[in-house]
Amino acid sequence: MSYSKILFFGCLAILLLGSCSPKTLQLSLQPKANDAFTYRMTQNINNAVSVMGVDQETTMEQIMDYDYKVQKINSDGTVELNSTLKKMRMEQAAPMMSVVYDSEKPEDNNPADMMKSMDKLIGQKFNIKLNKTGEVVMVKGSDEMFEGLFEGTPNGEAMSEQMKSQFGANNIASGLEYLTGFYPKESIKVGDTWVKESTKQITTSMVATTTYTLKERKNGIATITFTSDLKSPPATEGVEMMGMTIKYDLKGTQTGTITVDEATGWAKRTDITQDIGGDMKMSGGPVGATEMSATMKVGGTYIYERL
Repeated sequence: MSYSKILFFGCLAILLLGSCSPKTLQLSLQPKANDAFTYRMTQNINNAVSVMGVDQETTMEQIMDYDYKVQKINSDGTVELNSTLKKMRMEQAAPMMSVVYDSEKPEDNNPADMMKSMDKLIGQKFNIKLNKTGEVVMVKGSDEMFEGLFEGTPNGEAMSEQMKSQFGANNIASGLEYLTGFYPKESIKVGDTWVKESTKQITTSMVATTTYTLKERKNGIATITFTSDLKSPPATEGVEMMGMTIKYDLKGTQTGTITVDEATGWAKRTDITQDIGGDMKMSGGPVGATEMSATMKVGGTYIYERL
C-alpha cells in the first residue's frame, strides 16, 4: 500500500473517531421490588455559639445504621421504602452536659437512666416515598418515634423535641437525598455539570444551590463532585425549641464526592464537608420577652455509605 493511501486511511480513522459522540450516562433510580440494603451515616459536628461575649462549644459524633427495603414501585415511577433504625451511637459534649448513647454497648451510656429511653428508637420503622428523580416526597412515621421518648424525665418533652429536630422526618429526607437526589435531567458525559436547588436540614432548614460535576466513570461506578451554596430561606418563622423561638440567618458552603452505582442509581458512598456561620435570635422561654442575639459557626463532616 502506498504512503498516500496509508495517510488517507489514517486521516479517515481520525475523522470518524472525532465525529463519534462520547458515551453518555443517564443517571436515574432503578429499584427492584424487595431489594434490601443497609446504609451507615457517620457525622462529626462542631457547633460554636457566642452569646453576650460568652463562647460555648458543642461537639457531636454520631453513627447510625438504617435498613431499607423496597416495598413497592408505582406506575408513576415513585418508589415506596420501609426503613428501620438498626443501631445507633451518639456522643455529645456540651458546656452544661455531656451524653453518650450506644445501642450495642449500654454499659457506655451516660447518664445511664436517661439514655436508656433511647432504646425505644432502635427497631422503629417508618415509610419513605421517592419520586422518579430520587427526591423524597414523603416520610411517614418517623416523628412519632420521639413522642414520649423521655417521659418521666425532667424536661423530657423539650428533650424529645430536640431529638426530633436532629433525627426527625426533615433530617431523614435531607440525608437520603444525598444518596439519590442528585440526578441530572439529561444524559451526561465526563466533565459535564448540572445545578439543582433543594432544601437541606442543617441545624435548621437551609436552601442549597448545588453544582454537580461528573468527574469519572470506571467499572460501572460514576464519581461525582459537588459544591453547594447554603443560605437561610428569605423569610422564616423560626424554630420552636425548649419553649423558645429561634430564628436563624445563616449561610455557608458544602463540598463533597459521591460514588454511584450506574446500574441502580444508588450512591455507594457520599462524603460531605460543611462550613456554615451567621446569626441566631432567641425569644420566649428562659430568655423571656426580650430578644437575644448570638453568632454561631457550624462545621462538620458527613459520610453516608452502603454496607
